[in-house]
Amino acid sequence: MQTCHPGRSRCCSLRRRESHDPSAERALTEPVELVEHDPGWQAAFDAERSRLIPLLAQSVVAIEHIGSTSVPGLLAKPSIDLLVGLRDFRDVRRCVALLVCDGYHHDRESNLALIGRQWLFRHRDGRRTHHAHLVCHESPDWNDRIRFRDLLRGDPRLRARYALLKRRLAVEHGAQRTRYSDAKGPFVEEALNRNDS
Repeated sequence: MQTCHPGRSRCCSLRRRESHDPSAERALTEPVELVEHDPGWQAAFDAERSRLIPLLAQSVVAIEHIGSTSVPGLLAKPSIDLLVGLRDFRDVRRCVALLVCDGYHHDRESNLALIGRQWLFRHRDGRRTHHAHLVCHESPDWNDRIRFRDLLRGDPRLRARYALLKRRLAVEHGAQRTRYSDAKGPFVEEALNRNDS
């Protein structure tokens, strides 16, 4: 698959950019490291959003800041999560290719089991700096991620409970990021369901 970054004369190969990158390979297996909230994370999101909007303008309705870096006062892994809302999910392959050409890494194995979502990350020196979650705008996945963020922002007790859970899971599954993320699922589901009633 070939694609061009707007404004560049050189095309890049998605297949080539996805492989043989030692920094990306280290970032994929990077252990869970939680740090206290950094107020600068919002500015980092704003800068990345401003960069990506022109790149993906034909396909994107909105880009939102999600994950723990979007919640003031909550400890987090120091990587910025961007929720990229697509107008039509049929554009996802084109968007993935553009992001890969822009420096994001798209791990095929990690994305095989995903339905209605694609996931990429930026990295530097073997550490993740940004995650991009591509979903259909206003899909259940989009809405749930926004709602959970807003619940954490608005409920100090929920935020404190979530922080305790994250600390415990970082100890139990610190070397296995997928298990760490999966183990938070029941908490997220409970919070969303409780606020549906």
